[in-house]
Amino acid sequence: MESASCHYCGLPFKVRTVKPAESVYCCAGCALAERVRTEDGNFPVTPELIVGLLASLAVFNQVLFAVLAWLMQDEGKADLVRRFEWGSLSLGAAAFVLLVVAQRSSGARTPLDLILLCQSVFLLILGVGLTSPFCAAIGTIGLLGWSARGLVRRRAPQLGPGGKTD
Repeated sequence: MESASCHYCGLPFKVRTVKPAESVYCCAGCALAERVRTEDGNFPVTPELIVGLLASLAVFNQVLFAVLAWLMQDEGKADLVRRFEWGSLSLGAAAFVLLVVAQRSSGARTPLDLILLCQSVFLLILGVGLTSPFCAAIGTIGLLGWSARGLVRRRAPQLGPGGKTD
């Protein structure tokens, strides 16, 4: 494992290999924040932004369906409750796949990333096994928060020619 620092926030982390001219990021959030530029007033549409928005929408609807299933339990509508539960679990699986794609494309492959992916898979499988959409939602929300953590970090000063910051 080689030591590298995030191109966006400067956080040091370990990676398997670093190519000389390759920018590396500690998380999908840093990769997204680096690629979305708004200096000229235009908001560009990038693949990373689309994946991030789709994952966020899936997680939002996953939690919404879980809450609706929980609220409908007292009304005796078992069929509707089951549909909301399975809809929530399906959206959790879709969000998980989108977040794995975001992590993979950003190059974030630290041991902690792998541990959190495994934890999220465990909670998703446990949620399906127990038919517990909240269990799966907790795993997905945790993975979404971990993947987007770079969006709340400040950009590290970049050294330009002569060792001065940009």
